[in-house]
Amino acid sequence: MKKNKGLSLKDIIIVILVFLFSGGIFYYYFGYRNFQSQVDKYKTDQLESEIEIYEQQLAKMQEMQNYIDAHINDDIGTIELYNNLGNEIDEIDRIFDGIEEMTITWAYPTLLDGTVRRQATIVFITYSYDDVLRLLDELNNNRYRSVILSVNTTADKNKILADGNKIRTNVVMTFFEKVNSDTNLAGLRILDEKKK
Repeated sequence: MKKNKGLSLKDIIIVILVFLFSGGIFYYYFGYRNFQSQVDKYKTDQLESEIEIYEQQLAKMQEMQNYIDAHINDDIGTIELYNNLGNEIDEIDRIFDGIEEMTITWAYPTLLDGTVRRQATIVFITYSYDDVLRLLDELNNNRYRSVILSVNTTADKNKILADGNKIRTNVVMTFFEKVNSDTNLAGLRILDEKKK
């Protein structure tokens, strides 16, 4: 009669290796692959979200550019005698009444071909693109002859169209004034040959 010795060390090692191999295959198919597909899906969802946000931002910026292009040659407002700076500041203050954050930087006024050009850079913060468009419309239709040269907006890309999101807008515009024979030209850079 043969005596049953039980499992040998070799048999035990084989059983452990089979168990580990089976566990590894199970983890790979049901754990790791599932986790990886979720990570890949998240990356795709995030990219799609960012693309949608950028497309919406581009549409809003295009809407503003179309407005500027449609009104760039409008003859709106009166051309006042030089130096009308105080009145122009009052007009901008009236337009931006209620806007908490707004700054204006004025370039040195220049005289060219009998017309004074005074460039203003206006930076303001609003909380909706509708407010930006309303303010651009009011700037374009202000009581003094001017032209909007450029508009740039920036906002948090993740909340570009969300209510309460800060939208920073930078507007560059030029105000026009005229001179006559009695006009004091002090403070002007004269660019035309006949006035030098």
